[in-house]
Amino acid sequence: MSERAAAREGVFRIGPGEIVAMAAALMAACCVPGFPGDLEAPTDRGDRGGEGVAGEPDPSTPQARAVDAAVRGLAPRGGPGFALAIVEDGEVVFKRGYGLADVSSGAAITPRTPFRLASVSKPLTATGVLVLVERGDLALSDPVSRHLAAFPYGDRITVEHLLQHTSGLPHYEDLPERFERDRPTNADMLDFLAQSRPRVHFGPGERFDYNNLAYDLLALVIEAASGQPFARFMREAVFGPLGMRDTRVIVAGERIPGRAIGYRLGRRGVEVDDDDPLNNLVGAGGIASTLDDLLLFERELRRPSLLTPQTWAQAMRPGRLKGGGRTEYGYGLEIVEEDGVVTVQHDGSWVGFNHDFQAVLEDGDATILLTNADFDLDDILEAALDAEP
Repeated sequence: MSERAAAREGVFRIGPGEIVAMAAALMAACCVPGFPGDLEAPTDRGDRGGEGVAGEPDPSTPQARAVDAAVRGLAPRGGPGFALAIVEDGEVVFKRGYGLADVSSGAAITPRTPFRLASVSKPLTATGVLVLVERGDLALSDPVSRHLAAFPYGDRITVEHLLQHTSGLPHYEDLPERFERDRPTNADMLDFLAQSRPRVHFGPGERFDYNNLAYDLLALVIEAASGQPFARFMREAVFGPLGMRDTRVIVAGERIPGRAIGYRLGRRGVEVDDDDPLNNLVGAGGIASTLDDLLLFERELRRPSLLTPQTWAQAMRPGRLKGGGRTEYGYGLEIVEEDGVVTVQHDGSWVGFNHDFQAVLEDGDATILLTNADFDLDDILEAALDAEP
């Protein structure tokens, strides 16, 4: 579902021979107990705003060993990899990292490794909007222009239209190439819209059309309604209360210690794929988080503490169109019903990152998969979920 810009920068190639050499050293290190990414449970991280992570999984169970055996070969030796968590009946039954967060340094992926979330940022941005709704600082029915005076499309497009991808606004691909030249910020994007006023695709509420620009506008709405920078508001109003201490909005030019680097897997080896002219835009993407922290967010969806159960129920209700049709998207979450089972989910793909978040809240089941290369996510998930002790 996610959009990718065509331009790519910062390619760094590592040949197959170098990968083999590095792999040999890493395999030797992996034999040492406690090596990052081993089956050993992470150490205690202190208070997490209440209960903390909903129990550390026992890596010695037959199920955990079966999953490990099924997926460990799917990350190339000495190359990028992934972090995977499985939740069953509300308990974390598997959680582990595979491969390297940074191929050049040899840093391993663990459940505490920050990844650029790509579009898995959207559920978090939507949560920020809903916090402000519950505080009474904005309403879903508010015209976007009420909070963003420069918004050039009148008062028919509402906050809810942005959340549900029914605004009809143009996409980044519709904007001239010059928009990307100076690595624009959200404020630059709004200025560009105000000055050039690109054509909308349809009237608000008429159709569903997945749109990154809409969620970047939501970040500006959050700033206007809260009176705080987006990064600070999200830290204080969302990440902090949920105990998501390793989650943050990526501020332009900021270096996040330990963050996974994005890669491409190709015939010539591993290539860095971590930069894009649109990397300074936040809201649709631009948030970094870890497997551990996303488990806390999954628990919030299942056992609300930040927002009321009523607000989350509304967020997980499929959108309605003007003609009476329904979408499969709520507020920052895709809603899929099959054979009476409702799954809330979101994927994300940007530069070298490729992720999947899905939860069957009624059953307390979830899977979270974060990768720093162009892996086939279905292959990993199917191997993990089909594994038998």
